[in-house]
Amino acid sequence: MKNILVIDDDEYSGEVAAGHLVGAGYNVSVLRDGFAGLKWILTEKPDLVLTDIWMPIGTGLSLAQRLRELGRDDIPIIFMTADHRIRLRAGAKALGVSAFLEKPYAGQELLVTVAALLSAVQQRRSSRRQKEHGRSPGTRAANPLALCTSAPQSGEAQIQEGGQP
Repeated sequence: MKNILVIDDDEYSGEVAAGHLVGAGYNVSVLRDGFAGLKWILTEKPDLVLTDIWMPIGTGLSLAQRLRELGRDDIPIIFMTADHRIRLRAGAKALGVSAFLEKPYAGQELLVTVAALLSAVQQRRSSRRQKEHGRSPGTRAANPLALCTSAPQSGEAQIQEGGQP
């Protein structure tokens, strides 16, 4: 089960986000400020962080900057904000923020964004492992579980990896 940290000083907003995520099967922790969030991230290592930008103690911007300084660019960060300034978004992107959700956002929008980011992280990790084992990222090892998907024609069978017809 993937672990997601939600950080928002607005209790209602944080709980609504957490409710959507828990309902989709994620393990969720909720904190109220960026400082507490940074401490939690360094010990618990979440798979994704969903944070408000403007909070009285430790902004989302300072959290993202500190994580990147510590080399923790492996954790996707989603900013939730009602702030529409383009310069803010550009600065956040420079810090490696993965996505923005404009408040108020639909629960489905949150879930689709989270799933896409977690999938991208999984693909990067898989690619990294393949490189470490001497295979290029675009190639697959032979699949011993490949299935014949049709009767042999002229002594050959159609084989498809993953067992999908």
